[in-house]
Amino acid sequence: MKLIADSGSTKTEWCLVQTPDNTRIITTEGINPYYQNTQDVEAIIEKSLVAVLDTQLVTEIYYYGAGCSNERKKQIVHRALTRYFPSAHTEVNHDVMAAARSLCNRERGMVAILGTGSNSVLFDGEKIIANVPSLGFTLGDEGSGGYIGKELIKQFLYGELDRDVHHQFEKEYELSKDAILEKVYHQPLPNRFMAGFTRFVHEHIHNPGLNRLVVSAFEEFIHRHISKYPDYHHTLLHCTGSVAFVFKEQLQQACTNKQVSLGRVVKNPLNGLVQYHLHQ
Repeated sequence: MKLIADSGSTKTEWCLVQTPDNTRIITTEGINPYYQNTQDVEAIIEKSLVAVLDTQLVTEIYYYGAGCSNERKKQIVHRALTRYFPSAHTEVNHDVMAAARSLCNRERGMVAILGTGSNSVLFDGEKIIANVPSLGFTLGDEGSGGYIGKELIKQFLYGELDRDVHHQFEKEYELSKDAILEKVYHQPLPNRFMAGFTRFVHEHIHNPGLNRLVVSAFEEFIHRHISKYPDYHHTLLHCTGSVAFVFKEQLQQACTNKQVSLGRVVKNPLNGLVQYHLHQ
């Protein structure tokens, strides 16, 4: 039995595959080895995954996750998985490979992940041939939920939001400047905290200022990442992630503004990954 995982900073979806017609999805807390160590990952697996399935039935694990960008980070997750699934063949890959395999199939394309964080690659149909580095929440993550939330908070604290939106934000969250700064600078997972504000942005996306904020975030992502790939004006850009999916209209507007052709946009790549590994 195969266990295929698509993991972001906010949540992880595990698909247990017995046959093409017999699959089961289990959702757990997100995993990101840039912010969590092996013990943290083990705690998530033990509490939310091992408790609900028979580990002895799993013979293959294909894990794709945010933060698994080098061998050291991959090993954090690999050690946690092999503790609970010692007999399974286990592979840990970066989440951009999941997106590339799911969205491009065997075709060339640019692939972006726009969720809590952001990343992109150029895929030649078999392998990743270029990757503009993701600098993470503090220095980068343009176009992501964390970035959009950060821009919203900056505009709120600087008094730049429209008056009605400002008052609605105050009423809904009751957050002081000190409380926000404490969450960002002294509490774990500030990227997840900031990404949580995308719900507010989506609920008020009819506001011209917030609509502009989101389009500008995507334009910045295209400028910093997509425009660095060769022949990007003539290569389809496929996107996955909750932020890409929810703000698809704004993403399309940003692509139009930057003369980029938008291809497939899906909430998550898991269905495509399942098909990939079933027909490997």
